[in-house]
Amino acid sequence: MLYYKAAPIVFDKGSGLFVIGWKRAGRVPDRENPKNVIDLDSVYALQLISKIIYRKTPYLCYDLNLVLKNGKRIAVLSHANKNKIRDDTLILADFLDKPLWEAID
Repeated sequence: MLYYKAAPIVFDKGSGLFVIGWKRAGRVPDRENPKNVIDLDSVYALQLISKIIYRKTPYLCYDLNLVLKNGKRIAVLSHANKNKIRDDTLILADFLDKPLWEAID
């Protein structure tokens, strides 16, 4: 489980790709797998939303999604620290020059 939780998340403006997950050295990311590789040109906006996680003690969690031009959303990550995910998403939105749709307050 830790192997999948620690999978890298890469926004590579040089190649124009968002890649999530492990790949073997020297291998090109599989552009045919829309859950693991997205063309950055197809990203319309970044979305921050909140949700309640029901465990022994319920808690708020914050999700960062990519909103694609075709209307689909791609989950990037979840985080329990609202300020940290907001700060990191603002940096990412600036880096990608994409708008941020924030719905966590």
